[in-house]
Amino acid sequence: MSTERAVQVWAGWFDDFFASLAGVFGRVEPRRMAMAYVKALVAPVERKNGWQIAEHVGHSSPDRVQWFLARSTWCADQLRDALRSFVVQFLARPDGVLVLDETAFLKKGRMSAGVAPQYAGITGQIENCQVAVFCAYATDTGRALIDRELYLPAAWCADAGRCRTQHIPRARAKAVVTKPELGRRMVEVPPRCGGS
Repeated sequence: MSTERAVQVWAGWFDDFFASLAGVFGRVEPRRMAMAYVKALVAPVERKNGWQIAEHVGHSSPDRVQWFLARSTWCADQLRDALRSFVVQFLARPDGVLVLDETAFLKKGRMSAGVAPQYAGITGQIENCQVAVFCAYATDTGRALIDRELYLPAAWCADAGRCRTQHIPRARAKAVVTKPELGRRMVEVPPRCGGS
């Protein structure tokens, strides 16, 4: 398939996918903002910060982008479930595989959920970071991230107030769940809105 044809197919899928998300966002404005935001993330925008994303989508300031990310109401797990359904519909193949991988996000502060000194594979040493486990579905025709879980270190699970402040579900904050167990749950346990 030519690059031009692939872009046309992807654009059609993208529009179809966002049309199916009416129930996730409740109102059309957040859904349109989500669509513009994702398009900006995959566009050749030099830096993916609030200002440059806002400029790319035609806004004079990052206020609407920041409102969408920080204050709009939508269920990330419901969005994940919709994405999984879409991937099954368009990418499912008999030779498809699930790929599990952990990724660290380096952080300077300590307030982001799960951030602590822990091993970061991207640097090969102990860093102040968040670590997440991701699940992707891959075939010879495409690949897509279909799930994610944040790893919570022992220091977080031992501090109920800190977990409450960051809106970590009680069930997740009670005990450390290992990264391999997070991966197993993504593969074996049916997803449900609200997290595990």
